[in-house]
Amino acid sequence: MKIKKCLVCNTIITKPNVKKYCSRDCYYKSKIGENNPFYGKSHSEETKNRMRGDPRLSHPGKRNPFYGKTHTSEVKELIKEKNRLFREENKKYLLQKRLDSKNLTEAQIKSSWGEYVSGPYNRKYLTDKLGIDYRTVQKFLVDLGIETKENIKKIGLEKKYFQNGRCISAPEMQLLSLLNKAFGAENVKHQPYKFGYFYDFLVNDKVLVEYDGYYYHKILINDNDTIKEKLALTNGFSFVRIEEDINRNADLNKGIRRIKDELQIKTN
Repeated sequence: MKIKKCLVCNTIITKPNVKKYCSRDCYYKSKIGENNPFYGKSHSEETKNRMRGDPRLSHPGKRNPFYGKTHTSEVKELIKEKNRLFREENKKYLLQKRLDSKNLTEAQIKSSWGEYVSGPYNRKYLTDKLGIDYRTVQKFLVDLGIETKENIKKIGLEKKYFQNGRCISAPEMQLLSLLNKAFGAENVKHQPYKFGYFYDFLVNDKVLVEYDGYYYHKILINDNDTIKEKLALTNGFSFVRIEEDINRNADLNKGIRRIKDELQIKTN
């Protein structure tokens, strides 16, 4: 018997005298694009209107063969699984279709995101630049592999935090310089984001440090101070608070010694 293979996937067909394709999926694939006999063509308006008025092509209400029926749970699950597999196998194709529908390219999104991150811009900048909602921008960034969800959230919080008047004080910058000298710049993180809050410093990935200016933490009273300290301690970090006195002076060297003591405790 002559062996016949599927015209699409090259699988051997068990009934060569009957079939050209091993499955319906392969048959449908064979009709995609230029292989479709209707490729590049379109119906005339006259034909469209005739089709719209043809009762054989229109089945509203009780004329619909599925009227009053519903899919079984098994069929629903089968449809879900088919759709899931289609999305998994055609990620690039579907992503490109989404980009095309918004008249955007990957390069445009990547460039605009870089400008947003490095410049003094808020979310509206991205919306105006790309012409899409910020949530859609986020989805494209993740799906294109440009950014992760975690980094998008972190960058957004940094923008909100620092563009709303948060500035680095001179004593805080002095403390940063002392920490770098005492522990090495590679072991000191400035403004690390932990547990939903920004801390001033993280030393050796073990000690979280807060520098409290007198006015903002003693006169205005910051409710986050207690919360941040509790979160640090309950999550296994040591916590050191360096406070200014009424004359806006702080013993930074004493603070450094306390951090060293905490690190010694952690090591032992």
